[in-house]
Amino acid sequence: AEGISYGYFTHFQANKKILPLTSLDEADMVLHIAPPHFYNHQKGKINVFFTMWEAENLSPDFYPAINIADAIIVPCTHNIRLFSKATKRPVYLCPGSVDTEIFTYKKRKWPNSENHPFRFLWIGSPSERKGWRILSHIWEWGGFIKEPNMELYIKTTHATLPDSAEIAQGDNVIVDNRNLTTQQIAELYHSAHCLLYPTMGEGFCCVPQTPIIVRNGIKRIDEICLSDEVLTHDGNL
Repeated sequence: AEGISYGYFTHFQANKKILPLTSLDEADMVLHIAPPHFYNHQKGKINVFFTMWEAENLSPDFYPAINIADAIIVPCTHNIRLFSKATKRPVYLCPGSVDTEIFTYKKRKWPNSENHPFRFLWIGSPSERKGWRILSHIWEWGGFIKEPNMELYIKTTHATLPDSAEIAQGDNVIVDNRNLTTQQIAELYHSAHCLLYPTMGEGFCCVPQTPIIVRNGIKRIDEICLSDEVLTHDGNL
């Protein structure tokens, strides 16, 4: 699974490990974990719908599902406001989380040599809205590609980024499409001095105490909780 499908699948697998499960016939309550347009209402049951949407408006096609579920759970305050505009059903917040035994705090030191450059990290699936192409152009046009003490690390999924020829070519640009373990992902976050997220129309996970550069208005500060660690600029980067 890729992108949003992988996210829902991972969430589903984690819930299977901690929730008491029974057959559908015996269950009084059903937990749905899916995008709004894949909701499958179960008559005679209490239907709880965990979902989300990464835009400022919901499609009218989603209204029937979110107005028939008994309760809706979303992962961010943006979605609280978004779904509440389209339904009178209760909408609850359940923020996403990370494994704090793996994704631990690491105090970073300012690097001072070519052997240990300042690493800007971008992580995302090979989708246009993730902003990898914009980031690559900025890196090249801004002259950062000539800075030996700086490094752009692009981590995507095991799929190949489209139009890879358009990625800035330079000794300080690394493209990594390996399928990493959770521990390896944590180590990659630890190796970065700053995260770059020029994403369009969605939020992102936040690694504590890692400075982040984002597009203004995409991520709500109240969802990050570390406003002094967030660098924003009007418009694009």
